[in-house]
Amino acid sequence: MTDPQGPSPAPVPEPRRQAPPPPSDPGSKLRQLVRSQAGNRPGGATDYLRGAAHLDRWFRDAVIKELAENPHRLPPPSYGMDLAAVLKECFIARREVATRAAILLVLPLLMFPVSATGAIIPLLLVLFVRLTKALGSRLKDTLKGREQPGSDPRSRSGQGIVTLLLLIAFLWVLWRTVALSGAALSALMNGLAGNGTGHLIAALLVLAGWTAVASVYRYRMEHRLYALAIGRSVEQPDPPVAAARLAEIRAQQADPDVVYSDYAPFVGAGIELDHWSFAIELVPDLDRKSSGVADRRAAFNVPEVHARIRRELLRFGEGHNYPGDRLRGLQVDDYVMKSGKRLGPSKDWSGTGDGTAFHRTAPDARAEAAEMLGTPPDGPAGETWWPDSLDVFAEERLRHYLTVRVGSWGDEVVLTVFSRVQMQGGLLFLESRAFLLPPIARAYHRIDDILPPRDSKDWTDLVAAAFTSAFSQVADAPTDLAAASRTKTLTARSRYWYDRMRKTDRPVDHGPAYSVRELAAEPHFQQLFQEMDVHRFLKSIQTRTVTAVRLSLRDAGYRTSEYDARTTVLFDRSVHVNGTLHGNVQTGDHSRANHQNITTPQPQVGPTAGGGTTSGSS
Repeated sequence: MTDPQGPSPAPVPEPRRQAPPPPSDPGSKLRQLVRSQAGNRPGGATDYLRGAAHLDRWFRDAVIKELAENPHRLPPPSYGMDLAAVLKECFIARREVATRAAILLVLPLLMFPVSATGAIIPLLLVLFVRLTKALGSRLKDTLKGREQPGSDPRSRSGQGIVTLLLLIAFLWVLWRTVALSGAALSALMNGLAGNGTGHLIAALLVLAGWTAVASVYRYRMEHRLYALAIGRSVEQPDPPVAAARLAEIRAQQADPDVVYSDYAPFVGAGIELDHWSFAIELVPDLDRKSSGVADRRAAFNVPEVHARIRRELLRFGEGHNYPGDRLRGLQVDDYVMKSGKRLGPSKDWSGTGDGTAFHRTAPDARAEAAEMLGTPPDGPAGETWWPDSLDVFAEERLRHYLTVRVGSWGDEVVLTVFSRVQMQGGLLFLESRAFLLPPIARAYHRIDDILPPRDSKDWTDLVAAAFTSAFSQVADAPTDLAAASRTKTLTARSRYWYDRMRKTDRPVDHGPAYSVRELAAEPHFQQLFQEMDVHRFLKSIQTRTVTAVRLSLRDAGYRTSEYDARTTVLFDRSVHVNGTLHGNVQTGDHSRANHQNITTPQPQVGPTAGGGTTSGSS
C-alpha cells in the first residue's frame, strides 16, 4: 500500500570530520615515502649563478662590471637569489683564474735557460691557432652579413672588400701556422735524433706543465661545483678587494627602495606576462542601513584598501594543510619606486637602513604619519607607515606598489605581481602588472652533472680535457691576469667621475643598467609544469586581489555592482590582444578591440644578452 505521505526521507549523512594536516615529523613513514618518490630537489638559483661564475667568463665579467666597477649604481631587487653571494663567487673565480694564468705564463720563462726556441714554440703555436680561430669567426660573421636581404648595395660592396681582406689574412695566418707546425715538428724530430735535444725537452716540459696546471685547476673547479650542486659548499671569507662593496650590496638588496633607470621601473622582475587596470565610480550603497556605515565611507582611503589586499594575500600561508604548495611561501612586500636620475650621494635619498637620511628623519616623520593615518605609532599599521604615507601624498615620483612574489622550482621560476590602488574625486583605480623571471639557462645547470674523478678512467678523462683546454687558457692568460687591475682602474675612474659630478651638483643616473638574474635566464620555460604552475599562481593572486578590493568596497558601504561587472569582463569575457589585456575592452557578440602598442625597452634576458656566450671558457 502506498504511503500517502510519500517515501520516507533518506537518513542524513553524518558530516565528515575535517582531515588532519599531513604529518610534519621527519620520522613519518608517509612523509619519507612522499619525499623519496618526489626525488631530489634541483639546485637553487643562487647555486647555479655561483657556478656560472666559474663556467662562463662573460657572465663573471658582466656581474663585476655592473656591481663592482660602477659602485654608484644601486642594484635592483634580487628576486629569489643572493646577489652578494654571486658577486663574491665571481671575485673568487677571477682570483683562481688569475693564479692559473700567472703560472701558465711563467712556465715558458722557466724553460728559457734550457732552450729559448723550445720554450717559445708552444707559445707561438697557441698564438697562431688563436688568431686562426678569431679570423675564421670574423670571416664567418662577414659572410653571414652579406647574405642578409634588403641591405644597401654600397654596404654590400664594402662588405665584399672586407671579406676579401679577411680571407687573405686568414690564408696567410693559416699558412704561417702550417709552416710553424712544420718547424716545430722538425725541431722535435731533431731532438729525437739527438740534435737539439734541449728544444725537445723544453717544449715537452712546457706542454706537460700546462697540462698539470690545467688539470689541477679543473679538479679544484669540479670539486667546488659539485659542492654547490649538493649544497655543501664551504663558505669563504669576503675577498679584501670587494669586502666593502659586498657589505653595501647586502644592505641594499634587503631594502624596500627600488631605484630604476629610464623606462625600466621593474628591472630585475623579468619578462612582463600580463597587465590590466580599470576604474570605477565610488557610489554609496544606500540600501545598507547598518550603523557607522557613513563614518566608514568617510574614512575609506588607499592605505585601507592596500592593507586589506595584504591581509587577504597572506591567507595563502595560513594553516597546516597542503604544506608543499608554493603559494604558502608567498611574500608580500611594499616597494617604493623612485627614479635614479638625481643628485648624489645616493644615501641622502635612498635606503632606509642605518646611516641614511631616512633613518635619521624616520622617528619624527613616523609620529606625524601615525597622526595623519589615525593609527597608534606602535600599532598594527605602524610597520607600513611609510608606504601608507606615500599613498596619501600620491607623489608621482614616489610610487608605492604591493609586490607579491612566488618562487618555485628551486626559485628558478619567480612570479612577481605589482598591484596598486589610487583614489581621487570619488573614483577608484586598480592596476596590476605581472612579471616572470624565467628559469636559469641550461648551460648553467652543468653543476648538476659534474662528479669529481674517482677511478683511473675519470682521471684520464680529466687530464685529456685539461690538455685540450690548456691552449685556450694560455691564450686567455694575459686577459685573465690583467682583469683584477682593469677592475681596480675602472672602479677608481668611476668613483672619480662620480665625485666630480656630485661636487658640481650634476645629476647622475644611479639606476642599474641590467639585472644579473635576468642575464642568466632563458626566455622560455624548460618544462610544461613550470608554465602551468605560473598560470595557477597568477590567477590565484589576481583573484584574491580583486576579491580583497571588493570586500573593502562592500565593508565601506559602497555599491559593488559596477566593480563586479568590470572584474567579470576582466577574467571571463575580455578581448585579449597579444596575450594580455590592453586599452579599451569590449564584450558581447561581434566584439572588436583595436590597440596600438608603444615600443618600449625590453629586459636583457638570457646569457647571450649584450654579446655574451654560455659556451665561453672560464
